[in-house]
Amino acid sequence: MKNNFMISVITPFYRGNKYLQQLFLVIQKNYMHLKKEFPEANIELIIVNDSPYDIVEIPKIKIDFSFKIIDHEINSGIQQARVTGLKACSGDYVLFLDQDDVLVDDALLSQVRVLIAHNAEMVICNAYMEKKDGTSYLLYRTTTDFLMLNNLTFYLKSHNIIKSPGQCLIKRQCIPVEWQRYIMKTNGADDLFLWILLLEKSYKFAINKEALYIHKYTGENLSESEEKMTISSLEIVDCLKKVDYVPKKDVYELKRTREFSLKLRKEKGLKRVLIMVRNFDLVMYLGVNKIKRKLF
Repeated sequence: MKNNFMISVITPFYRGNKYLQQLFLVIQKNYMHLKKEFPEANIELIIVNDSPYDIVEIPKIKIDFSFKIIDHEINSGIQQARVTGLKACSGDYVLFLDQDDVLVDDALLSQVRVLIAHNAEMVICNAYMEKKDGTSYLLYRTTTDFLMLNNLTFYLKSHNIIKSPGQCLIKRQCIPVEWQRYIMKTNGADDLFLWILLLEKSYKFAINKEALYIHKYTGENLSESEEKMTISSLEIVDCLKKVDYVPKKDVYELKRTREFSLKLRKEKGLKRVLIMVRNFDLVMYLGVNKIKRKLF
């Protein structure tokens, strides 16, 4: 790995001026830590304004990294904002960081170290999840949790175990063109779409067990709504059908599990029991994995 690398932090902006000072401070602190160990490395922040009628208000604080703002003419959704930023960035590595996300001060340095050590295409860190009452919990707590991160079947048959792209530092050249081409209309699961494509291409996810990312509770987090995320996940099915290296059986499994999840939420009593009986293999798969997470 060369020492004069660039990290591009890509942030979709939507009515997010209240978060910008925090965002700039997070990047500045990470920039300072990164430069101590890699003096020739750099960070750029790319803010993609997906609020056509809002002006991005740059905080008046001292920063040493470069940044640029790209304005969408119309609201295009979070995936398109990420893709717009990706096409405009110069980085060797990419971090998709949401406007309300928080990183610890040396997060990027820690992520780079793990990428170097494992020669991987992407690194995933642990995270603290903030709850409504202000308390937080560790996202990955067992050996099984970490093992699932490289398990394609789990993403297809269960859920997206990566809470946010902000946990992931990715080699830019590895991001599939299909993810940039097929833009989802429903916000929420474009990151799951990306992880599935990367795993289908047999790319290696390195695991950083340090908790470097903090998922802040804002009351607006789309990922808090399981039903909305499931509906968004179903849209991935149509996208995957267009990708020639994704097996049909994997597309089928994703579709079946998400439809099962939606039906299970809508029905009660006997109808719910019948749905579970007809999909007993999924019930067993999910049940066994819950037990594993508790034991290991």
